[in-house]
Amino acid sequence: MLQQSDYLKLTSFTDVINHDFRPCFLLPANCGKLLNDSTDMNTRRSVDQAIWVNLAEKNTGDIFDMLKQNRYVSILDDSAYASVKTYGCLYEKEEEDKKPLILSEMPIYKHILGIAINKFAPKSVNDVITKGSYAATEFGLFEHDRVKK
Repeated sequence: MLQQSDYLKLTSFTDVINHDFRPCFLLPANCGKLLNDSTDMNTRRSVDQAIWVNLAEKNTGDIFDMLKQNRYVSILDDSAYASVKTYGCLYEKEEEDKKPLILSEMPIYKHILGIAINKFAPKSVNDVITKGSYAATEFGLFEHDRVKK
């Protein structure tokens, strides 16, 4: 079993959309007005897909779990086109003003799983590997780019 992990380069709103991330904005936040007033087409698409989080309704732990599990990305202001996954939605407006882009300790990865098949191995061995990987997929052993133990 091979696993390749690549960093995703989220440097624009287009990258965010292309990699199926959903922008997350903190209410109230300075970026909300700036983004809503933007005429850039990709920014508009990001705003339309965005989820707006009200800190009065959610605690910071819930927000972090939402960002981590559901592929949301926090965009803190529209001049910071480095739209990486951040802890931005976790902090109050004062934190946002103090540090406009706070990077997550956990980088964004794109996971690619593959089965290593040796072309010099007997055909029966490679058949077992191939059929086993199909069976694992059918029975849900491959889930969220990880193999269950």
